[in-house]
Parts: sequence; C-alpha cells; structure tokens
Amino acid sequence: DGTIPSKLGELTSLEVFDASRNDLSGEILDFRASTALKYLDLSMNSLKGSLPLAFAPNLKELNLQRNRLDSEITSALGELTDLEKFDIALNQIMGTIPSEIGWLVKLKHFDIEDNGFIGPIPTEFGFLTNLVNLTANSMGLTGTIPSELGNLSNVERVQLSANWLRGTIPSTLGRLSKIARLWLGMNKLTGELPTELGSLTQMLSLSVNRNELNASVPKEVCNLVESYSLNEIVSDCTLVCSCCEVCDPGGNKLFAPCDSEAAISSIINRGCL
Repeated sequence: DGTIPSKLGELTSLEVFDASRNDLSGEILDFRASTALKYLDLSMNSLKGSLPLAFAPNLKELNLQRNRLDSEITSALGELTDLEKFDIALNQIMGTIPSEIGWLVKLKHFDIEDNGFIGPIPTEFGFLTNLVNLTANSMGLTGTIPSELGNLSNVERVQLSANWLRGTIPSTLGRLSKIARLWLGMNKLTGELPTELGSLTQMLSLSVNRNELNASVPKEVCNLVESYSLNEIVSDCTLVCSCCEVCDPGGNKLFAPCDSEAAISSIINRGCL
C-alpha cells in the first residue's frame, strides 16, 4: 500500500512500471518526463483523482482499470501515437470520448467499460484498423452506432451493451470478418437485424437482447447456427427466431446443449419459455 513516489516520474530511462494489485492510493503521476516509458500498469489499486493531462509520450500500453479515477479524457490522448493498449475500465471517469482517438492508429485494445462516459461513439474509430478489442459496455453512450466501425478489419470483439444507443444496426458490421463477439444488447436500437451479419463466419456470440428491434432473425444469421459456427444468439422474444431453441426467462445467460446428440451449444432466445 502507500502512494507512488514522486521521483518515479523523473526517471528518464524507465521503460516498464508495473505496480498493479498493490492497494496504492493517492493520485497518478503524469510521467511526462519518462520518455523511455512504454508499459505502465497501475491497475487494481485505489488511486483517486484526475487522469494526468499528459503521459509518457512513447507509451505502448496503459492499464489503469479498477481504480477510483474520475475527471475526463482530454484530447491529449491523441498524442500517444504509439499506444497499442488503453484500459481504464471500472473507474468513475466522465465526459465524452475525444475524436482524437482516431489518431491512435496502432491501437489494438480499447476498454473503457463501467465508467460514466456519455455522448456519441466517434466516427474516427473507423481509422483504427489494427483494433482487436473495442469494449464500451455499461455507460451512457448515446447516438447511433457509426457505420465506420465496419472498417475495423481486424476486430474480434465489439462490446457496446448497456448504453443508450439508438437507430439501426449498420449493415457495414457485416464486413467484420474476424469478429467473434458482437454485443449490442440493452440499448434502444430499432429496425431489423442486417442480413449482412450472416457473412460473419468467425462469430461465436451475438447479443441484441433488450432493444426495440422488430421482424425476425434473418435466415442468413440462422445459417451460421446450422453450420455450427455461431454458438449463441441472445435476443428478445419479439424477434421471430427459427434457430433459437433455448429460452431463459430469468434473464441470465444459459450455457447448456440444446441438442445433446448434435452437441450444439445453447442458442438463447431471452425472455420467454
């Protein structure tokens, strides 16, 4: 336990600083003088206060998850052009996601879930073609899902559940050829599921429950189930779903074979039985 010594921020040759899981308190140093620092992990502590206005300029990985940080992310984030991992999940950070996020073209991992972010998802995310994980669950994001997310050719996880997103699901998400998990549940999305999602042959889990979608799960998506590619669909009973075989009236995920002979993983049609 204790605080981070201020002298650490003056170590110009420091390359790695991992003080995770130490019950550290106090505030984060800005480390802007640590020009050699590439990996900074202060996760799972009790750090409070604001994010620094500037970090070490050559950072590749920044992990601050599970602290008690507040304030906002400033546009200075866009100056960390070597950043590959940005994880501030499970804090109390407020404000909007700055459009300068689009400058971080090397970014692979972006996780800000369980904070107090509001406002739209910047269209500039479409520039992050190296992104593998985009996680922004359980916040107050509003507006629509940008069609530019369809440019994320390497993404494997897009998790935007439990926000206030509206509008339709963009058909451009059908271009996410490497995606394994697409979670859009618990929003205010309307319209139909795009048939283009049926081309996502690497997708294992699709969650669209607790929205305001209508019509039916397209046969193109059900074809993924029948080919043993898609393991899980989580939807509402307002959607007609010919390939949804297991219902979970309690609202909990259910992982049990729906056909033991064929060894098919559970396909959930949430909310009715």
